[in-house]
Amino acid sequence: MLDRELYLHADWEKDPERCKEAEVPQERRTTIPKPTLAKQMLERAFAHGIKAAWVTGDTVYGGDTKLRMWLEERLQPYVLAVPKNQRLGLASRADEVVASWPAERWQRVKAGRRQSRVALLRLGLAVPGLPLDGARMEAVAAGSAESL
Repeated sequence: MLDRELYLHADWEKDPERCKEAEVPQERRTTIPKPTLAKQMLERAFAHGIKAAWVTGDTVYGGDTKLRMWLEERLQPYVLAVPKNQRLGLASRADEVVASWPAERWQRVKAGRRQSRVALLRLGLAVPGLPLDGARMEAVAAGSAESL
């Protein structure tokens, strides 16, 4: 294990007795969004010279524009799922952009298990009309792998 952080759900923040019983430190009894915790852990790792070939995450992380922008500013390659209703640019939803891509813009890869079957994601290799430095790919969460 490289690093860890305590994610405290908002329900716990409202229940000091529960926090005390679970020995949650007083200074950690506020909810910090998961993408913020992820960025903090990545900052610590990068500050110690640890390199990541890719940073990956689901829609909780991919839906956070600040995290994606921070990774891009660092030129850190990443694959983050984004919600299908995520706006890309000013006007287009992610699912609308993805639907407009030709088949040759996709690469099918094994992404792990989902509900006791192998999930396959197709990763878009470029986003027409959006700046892309070649280090970024986003998988769009469209409900099921077959619908991508």
